Amino acid sequence: PEADNIGLIIGGELAPRQITSSTRFYPALATNNLCQPPELPLSRRSHVSFKTESGIIATCGGFNNVTKFTTCLVLASSPTTNTLGWVSDESVPDMPDFRASPASVVMCDGVYILGGVPSTSSTSSFRLSDGVWEVGPTLPGNFRAPCSVKISQTSFLLIGGGISSPESEQVWEYDIRSK
Repeated sequence: PEADNIGLIIGGELAPRQITSSTRFYPALATNNLCQPPELPLSRRSHVSFKTESGIIATCGGFNNVTKFTTCLVLASSPTTNTLGWVSDESVPDMPDFRASPASVVMCDGVYILGGVPSTSSTSSFRLSDGVWEVGPTLPGNFRAPCSVKISQTSFLLIGGGISSPESEQVWEYDIRSK
């Protein structure tokens, strides 16, 4: 498959309280382990992952059975061993607050982390220009576990955010020029 048509599955929950640190490409790139991405250093679920326009792949937030994470880990090559690993890196510093099950969308000005628990009506924005987190737009409702999609260079949709509740049918459009 072409590189643009490959997904990266990072961590998650396999069964109740069975949280994994495994990572996989989808579809699989090879039948052996030579093309498998490295595991996360700790198991993690309800985190958010994204790839910036400059190619940085990061995963932030979430939790496991012991820890609530504010950390962001970047998939990077070690200069000494020339192997890939998940590391803390100044290119994507830790989030300012804990979030589980948020959505993310990468725009030209930054990465927006939207809703999630416990911050269902707030957002954080990671500015790509200087690598700083800031408070993003206030959401017009509670988005507990939403999805997001970029619809233009300057706009995105935030969708759902509830399970069998009125929030599960909400759709919000945001234009980054309205800051």
